[in-house]
Amino acid sequence: MDILKENISWMLVNVILAALGVIFGWMFLNEKRSIFKIALFLLWFAFVPNTIYLVTDIQYLGKQLFSVQPLIQIILILQYTVLMFLAITTYVYALYPFEKFLHSKFKKNSVLINYVLIITNFLIAFGVALGKIQRTQSWYVFTEPQRVLYDGFQAYDSSTQMMFVIIFGILINILYFGIRSTVLKLKL
Repeated sequence: MDILKENISWMLVNVILAALGVIFGWMFLNEKRSIFKIALFLLWFAFVPNTIYLVTDIQYLGKQLFSVQPLIQIILILQYTVLMFLAITTYVYALYPFEKFLHSKFKKNSVLINYVLIITNFLIAFGVALGKIQRTQSWYVFTEPQRVLYDGFQAYDSSTQMMFVIIFGILINILYFGIRSTVLKLKL
């Protein structure tokens, strides 16, 4: 039972960070004043990787499953199922405001919009790599910017991390373009 309580505490923190990505995205989209729009965009960009980062937490499930009783195993699977649902949902709802913004600026150029979204997804994958591999937190952009730069250069120099970014970037592009319309129909 302790494992379930521990999961709830760290999952809740991660879901709150993911929700910030969604909130800042929609605030950015609806803001009219340029200076605030830029600030909200930067906040969104710093926190949006937290949405899809939740998917990477599935790595803990296997070890946890083998350390508990069968009834707890069912609850663990439910916990992680909810977490994966929240990961995908918050990711789509956080990225979609940016897509809407791009459509408002480049109405007739859907090719350019898709390219920008694809590149953005790879940048998000880079942010996930920083968080997952180097444990760089989103708020470090504001509290420890020199560490973020250092970690970013370290990641860029690591072939393992760059391979993660490429593979994860491809996967989240497929995910976003493949299911965004289905997720957005949920009207959460």
